[in-house]
Amino acid sequence: MILKVKKVIYPKNPEADYKGFVIMFALLIEKQTDIMVKGSGLPLCSGTVFDAEGEFKKDKYGEAYNVTGFLPVIGVDEKSIIDAICSITEEDTEIAEAVYSKYKAESIEKLDAEPKLLLNLKGICPRKKRRAYYKYIENRLSIKYMRELKKCGIPTYMAVKLINAHKDGALTTAKEHAYQMCEVCNVNFKTVDALIKKNGLKSSYTEKVYAALYDVFLQAENGGPLFGSVSGHCCVSVQDWIEMAASTLKVSSQGEKDKFISLARKYVLQHKVYLDRDSDNTIYATREKTYWAETNTAQYIVSLLKANDTSNASNLDSEIAIMEEKVGFSLTNEQRNAVETALNNLISVITGGPGTGKSTILNFIRTIYAKKNTKGKILLLAPTGKAARRMQETTGCRSLTIHRGLQLKVDNAGEFGEPIPIDADFILIDEISMLDIFIAEKLFKSIKPGTKVVLVGDVDQLPSVGAGAVLDDLIDSNIIPLARLTQAKRQAGDSHIILNSFLMKNGNYDLEYADDFILDVTDNFEQAAEEVDKIFLKEVKRVGINNVVMLSPYRKKGTATSVEDFNTRIHDQVNPPIEGKPYMYSKGTKYREGDKVMQTSNTNDVSNGDVGYITEISGGKVTIDFDGRVVEYDKNDMDNVVLAYATTVHKSQGSEYKVVIFNIQNEHGMLKKRNLIYTAVTRAKEKVYIVGSKKALVDSINHGTTGEDRRRTLLAHRIKLLCEQN
Repeated sequence: MILKVKKVIYPKNPEADYKGFVIMFALLIEKQTDIMVKGSGLPLCSGTVFDAEGEFKKDKYGEAYNVTGFLPVIGVDEKSIIDAICSITEEDTEIAEAVYSKYKAESIEKLDAEPKLLLNLKGICPRKKRRAYYKYIENRLSIKYMRELKKCGIPTYMAVKLINAHKDGALTTAKEHAYQMCEVCNVNFKTVDALIKKNGLKSSYTEKVYAALYDVFLQAENGGPLFGSVSGHCCVSVQDWIEMAASTLKVSSQGEKDKFISLARKYVLQHKVYLDRDSDNTIYATREKTYWAETNTAQYIVSLLKANDTSNASNLDSEIAIMEEKVGFSLTNEQRNAVETALNNLISVITGGPGTGKSTILNFIRTIYAKKNTKGKILLLAPTGKAARRMQETTGCRSLTIHRGLQLKVDNAGEFGEPIPIDADFILIDEISMLDIFIAEKLFKSIKPGTKVVLVGDVDQLPSVGAGAVLDDLIDSNIIPLARLTQAKRQAGDSHIILNSFLMKNGNYDLEYADDFILDVTDNFEQAAEEVDKIFLKEVKRVGINNVVMLSPYRKKGTATSVEDFNTRIHDQVNPPIEGKPYMYSKGTKYREGDKVMQTSNTNDVSNGDVGYITEISGGKVTIDFDGRVVEYDKNDMDNVVLAYATTVHKSQGSEYKVVIFNIQNEHGMLKKRNLIYTAVTRAKEKVYIVGSKKALVDSINHGTTGEDRRRTLLAHRIKLLCEQN
């Protein structure tokens, strides 16, 4: 609708470049009536006319039009048009004047219809024209395209990806080549197929087959009905790939089968898919992006292995003895071997569970290296903010997240850009079981050959959220020097958490229960929810909200102990609403000052999984403190935030809490796995509550990582091949 600014209520004294939340009265041109309008970055100058998109909503202050996007309405005189083109393209007047000289008063209309006209301007630097073209789409047409795509029934998250990928071709793709959205938007076949049928979109049969073939890879990596409860695969056997895609399309007749196979061959030949024969003589198919991630990672690792080691690793026995005397205890043979393995090799892996001394030997390794290589630069990295802070606490040295260490920037499509080269001679990386193959590729690419690298992780934990099994593959290659820590000293009064975690990972369900490891048997989700709530509130009162977490296998609402159900239910009890207390409403939740929240996507300021507290809500902005890193959010940013009193086991990796409450029921079905419950239990430092069914607990421990559960990857195979070739 067309609106005209009449009176700005907030902010009272805006700066010239103010882009924050705005509340105003505006004239609704069509009806010549005044309405309340709210939104971010709205024009502030009285009399300005703009074309807004949004919806009317009511709150305690009354009804207001909430703007989700807008375009300025531009005058038809020469100066207005030239100024507008300069503003939109973020270029000087050269481009704008060239456009106006050709199209006069129709300049904006022409560019809106065909922004590629900017690329056809004569006598202007090609790079400048390309910049102007992309900025025109980003600053003006993205809103227009979003509107048109929404009319086609395309959800916002898909529309954003379409616009980022295809610019002014986004609408054509959606309308005429709709099945391409599977690959462009990384969306499953079922979703796109439903959109096509519901909204009358078009696409060719070839595109439909390609979408079904791509969908198998998508489900293999991210989960889906074709692969049951196992996800994170980097490849699929060719036989499974063809059969699964054919079943998606319900291919039945011989003629359909022949046509389908012919198109599958074309898909491979177009380099959309790479085929490899593994050591088991099975031919596997891998999508292009994942193929290069695995191939490049293997090449980077082998380059690190083959480089010359210029570090000083002499007289380790005497240096270890000095450290032992300093800390007041002796290393076990396993721990000593781990220290020597790390210092004697350019790249090494150390794996072990809780209580085996990983933190202790990290201190030994770092201290001895620093003493013997006084000019060597040392860098400590971990996948998450919490893991990095824990590493810093145990070593006394500054530690960074991998994303911050590599200075990974997130683009408009949510993808990470290229890493910077790491300026370090010695790198210690903790919690590497959390690394997916795509972050691993960027990490190893950034490490220069000759750098000493120590990779530390617990191979019995859950694998990464994203595709790959990096730690498993490094070990399975039998190429990377490896030290295993299997022994945990247990003395009187020691933690039952450590004891039971060892029993669990070895398939023993005869656990020892005590005051620090409690089984609370419940018959169903509702009864479990009552117990979980009671325990949570009791422990929060005892040790504080920051030291307690409820972990669940389920995230989405639907069962009483899911993450979303628990967070909704417990919210008002741990941070009750108070009259006059500021709040912001986002995606069904009223966020208040003091709320514990989690970031759910990567940005340049915050990583996916980071937990913080809301410290202030004011003027349509929310301030969140992530352990000293303060970030300001607007309403749109809050779409990527959730309450964090409970979280999934996957999201808890890299974190530690004094108290962990974990629910496991018979109804959790395929989620009952040994590595899930092992990961949940080992997040606790002082006390564990397992609430639920004892049978479900036993079933989980019995359900170890079998061949069927293992992720299918080719990284280990690629490392072996490259080493053999060299």
